[in-house]
Formats: sequence, structure tokens, C-alpha cells
Amino acid sequence: MALKAGRAPCEGVRFLSVGMDGVVTRLQQAFQDACSSGIRPLIVLGDYGEGKSHLLRLTAELAHENGFAWTMVTHDRDQQIGLHKPAWLFRRLLWELQWNYPQVRLWKWHPFMDNPPSYGFDREMRYTLPAKLKEVADDLRGQDFQGLVVCLDELDNYNLLAGKQRPIFREVLDNLLHSRMPFVVCLLSTVVSVSFDIPEEERIVPPPLEPELLEDLTQRIWQLHEVAFQWKPTVAPEELTQRAWQKAALVPSGRWRVFIQAVVTELEIAHQRIAQVSAAVPTRPIVHAPLQPQPQPPKPITSPMKPPIFTPQPKPPSVQVGDWVEIIAGPLRGWRGRVETVKDEKVLVIIHGRTTMRIWVPLISLKRVRNSGR
Repeated sequence: MALKAGRAPCEGVRFLSVGMDGVVTRLQQAFQDACSSGIRPLIVLGDYGEGKSHLLRLTAELAHENGFAWTMVTHDRDQQIGLHKPAWLFRRLLWELQWNYPQVRLWKWHPFMDNPPSYGFDREMRYTLPAKLKEVADDLRGQDFQGLVVCLDELDNYNLLAGKQRPIFREVLDNLLHSRMPFVVCLLSTVVSVSFDIPEEERIVPPPLEPELLEDLTQRIWQLHEVAFQWKPTVAPEELTQRAWQKAALVPSGRWRVFIQAVVTELEIAHQRIAQVSAAVPTRPIVHAPLQPQPQPPKPITSPMKPPIFTPQPKPPSVQVGDWVEIIAGPLRGWRGRVETVKDEKVLVIIHGRTTMRIWVPLISLKRVRNSGR
């Protein structure tokens, strides 16, 4: 799905890295230099769709193999993530590092992660960002890592910045490019059209899409599709290569992306065609044996129903106003009082004690008595 969308996949990127032998050698040397004398940031240059993001993903895989902790952040002006907001960028790098490695202890940096950066701290980070990255790398080395690899993608969003953000971006970038950071490998990705003063030895360019690489790349995508869907594609890799190259040759830039998307689309079309044919094949109807009548269990022999026994309800007593009664049910059971009012089936009883109480009591809950008092 990532290849179909034109994005670098999170897994399998090493398997799909065709023609990257020179780039891999260059990155391996960068890891060695970072552990010895330190290196300056490397700039990944290329047009849109020419493999910059793929190269950054490959760098993350190589960093993991070489014992480096890696973090990858995409430059985003709207989210205040980029070189124009160095403190916010540093905060995001810490969060990505904690997400990739939950076991890493970053207690020292929790104040930076939990609280939004202040303006003063963001201004200070314009000059101290390389030193902060070096400090994080030193902490990681104390936790069995070789160092830190930082990948910042889509640096070309510099063109979207306005006002004072562009000078700040330039200032932070210059401080990074002129800083040699031991145990830190920093890769910044941008398109060729964005002009920066970058030395030739600090540039990394993805290889161009050449005809001798097409068939090998198609064969690998063909194998991935077979494993992912547990279905052997019916279309030959040579035919896929020819169709995809016809589409990629028509675009002036981004041929890597167009070619890979074309191969994946052709494989998906072939897969769906086979699935539709399989669904259209009629199947033999299943004939079920007729159901045999099940013997019914014998009905139990029951005795004739006896007439219900009705318990006669007690007759309410006949009381009049002025009679003395005793309450025989309810929370005031045992109390005695004098009848003041008789209304329907309720009686208003006056109970004399320390204070006089008047309470309505059901007639059935009373009985007449001779003497007064409680």
C-alpha cells in the first residue's frame, strides 16, 4: 500500500533498494567517521519522486544495523516543526526518539518534552542546536548505542516560509552545516531547486532510474506481491517492466515513483481479474438429505389441577372517632392512640407522648383497645 501511494515503506526498504550500493557505502563510511572524529550534516539532493525519502528510510535501517538510534522528522511549517523553529524541532526529535525506543531513558530531557518551548529558549537554540544533539548522543552512548542519526525530510518547504522565518531558517542551517558533531549523523533532504551553499563532499544524490535496474526492481516488487497476497502473479516481470517504463518515460521528473506505482497497479489489476474470475465460476449446489422426523418425547402425566386455595383477608375493625386503638403493623407497631378522623380505609390517629403526633394509618393495621396510653 505504501508503494502504491508513492511513499517509502517502513519495512522492506532494504530489499527494494536497487542500485544503492554506492549510497550504502557512503553511509557506512559516515557512521564510522561519526564514531571517530565527527562529521558535518549530509544533504540528500534530488527532484520530486526521485528517491529522497526512500534514501532516508534506508539510512534508518543502516543506522539500526550499526547500533545507532535514529529519528525521522518531516519539516512542517504549520506544525512549527523545522529549522525556523529549532526548539520545537528539537522537542519533536525527542518525542520521535522516545517513540522508536521506549526503553531509552530520557529523564533529563522530560522538561523539554512536556512543556512548550519559550521564545527565549527557541532563540537560544538557533546557536545551540548542534550542541544539544551532541548531548543527546552522549546520553545514548551511555545506554549501549553508538550515537544518534537525525533525518529531516522535505527541507524544501523552506519556500513556504514567510517574513522573518526565512532568515532564521538560514541561520540555523548555517550553524548546522558548519558544526562537526561527533557521534551524530544528520541527514537533511531537499530538492535540487532549493539552492544552499553545500560542499560537494557533503551531498548525497539517489541514483537515477536506469534501464539496467528496471527488471531487478520489478522482480522484487513481484515477489513482495506474491508473499503479501499469497498469490503467484500471472503476468511476467518482463511484461510489467515494459508497461511501467512506458509510463515513467513520459514524465520529466519523479520517474522512480511513477515506475514503482505503475508496477504495483498492474499487479493489482491482474490480481483483481483472477479474483473476479474465481468468484464467477459456478459451484455445484449442495444437496442436503431430507430431514427425518424426530420422535417426540412422551408428555408427562399430570394430575388434574386442584382449585386454588384462597386465604380470606382479615376484616378491618370497626372503629369510630374517639376510640382508642393500637397499631399492629408498620414502623409504629405497638403504639396506641385515639382516633380523630376515619376516611375511607385510613384512620388519623393521635399519639400522645412527650409530643403529640398525628399519623394516618391503614384501617387494617389497627385494633381497638380499652385502655389508653402507650
